[in-house]
Amino acid sequence: MLTIVGTGHVFRIADSVRFIVRQTWPDAVLVELDQRRYDAMVHGADNPSDGGGGFYGSAARYQRKMAESQGIPVGAEMLAAVDEGKLLGKDVGFIDMDAAAVMDGLWDEMPLKERLRYKLSSFKDRLFGFKRAERAARGFSDDSARRIEAMRRKYPTLVKRLVDDRDDYMAERIKEWMATHDNVLVVVGDAHVDGLAARLPGVGAKIIRLGDLMDPERLGELKSEMWNQ
Repeated sequence: MLTIVGTGHVFRIADSVRFIVRQTWPDAVLVELDQRRYDAMVHGADNPSDGGGGFYGSAARYQRKMAESQGIPVGAEMLAAVDEGKLLGKDVGFIDMDAAAVMDGLWDEMPLKERLRYKLSSFKDRLFGFKRAERAARGFSDDSARRIEAMRRKYPTLVKRLVDDRDDYMAERIKEWMATHDNVLVVVGDAHVDGLAARLPGVGAKIIRLGDLMDPERLGELKSEMWNQ
């Protein structure tokens, strides 16, 4: 059995993720983190976003600012999944590529037009703040395939490196875990859900989207369904 949960790293959904882990009762909890990012989030060790420059540092600082505006640490839902898995005595796995390594040099790879588009979009994100991020997240979950393709047209280099390549990598890690565990729960950013499901044909994964976690009515229906399983 495979369950894939799509999340957002700047939203108050940690309690909902904890609930899903408890109700799914998985043999393994896998999260979209690498060991260095996890250590940085928990211990503040070797955190390239603290005062770091470049694409990675800029993106990390933006996410941290958005999360702090909601009174939470960035990636709180990932830490909640790890913590709950450990409390249940289950195996926990970090399945993502090294984020800093992935983004290192990405800015230089992007053509000028793609960089300019990204700068403009980033400016609008910062100008309109959390509300813009929240609207985008809700809309993405409900129309993810079309929105990913729209992003791919605007930011082909970014989408390949940050979405496609990581989906390839994480799908292989999931296959490895599924070879030794019957019930696997995967918690990833919502942009990775479709790609992972497409790379794991025949598995019949149960999919939970970020939109389900952010909408009170849909979340209530999900909880009722899981309680009655």
